[in-house]
Amino acid sequence: EKIEPADVGYRRVQFLFKSGDMYTFMDNETFDQFELSSETVGDAGLYLVDGNELDALMFEDNPIGIQLKPTVELKVVETIPGVKGDTATGGNKPAKLESGLVVNVPLFVDEGDVVKVNTETGLYMTRVS
Repeated sequence: EKIEPADVGYRRVQFLFKSGDMYTFMDNETFDQFELSSETVGDAGLYLVDGNELDALMFEDNPIGIQLKPTVELKVVETIPGVKGDTATGGNKPAKLESGLVVNVPLFVDEGDVVKVNTETGLYMTRVS
């Protein structure tokens, strides 16, 4: 028996907002909006902020998942002040980012800074500003 190849591809989309268990996205070409459940989005939801652009996995023109960039830049919204000379914690402290993700950052990172995070490991990479 011959099997037809699946009509699978990626489409550029923009994350708009999260409401309850549903994430709303907009297709950048058609401006159509669609929703994906938290279960479908999975851990990728930890890196999403309003306005993020990413790729949606499409099957026969229906979205079935999302693919993040390897890194994202997120703003630090909450962290404790780093005390100079405090290395008892290995020189790191927890920081809550604008998406809700909490990562360990170096002591010199302050609230309001933008940091780059690896989306595959969930680890801090560098301070952007």
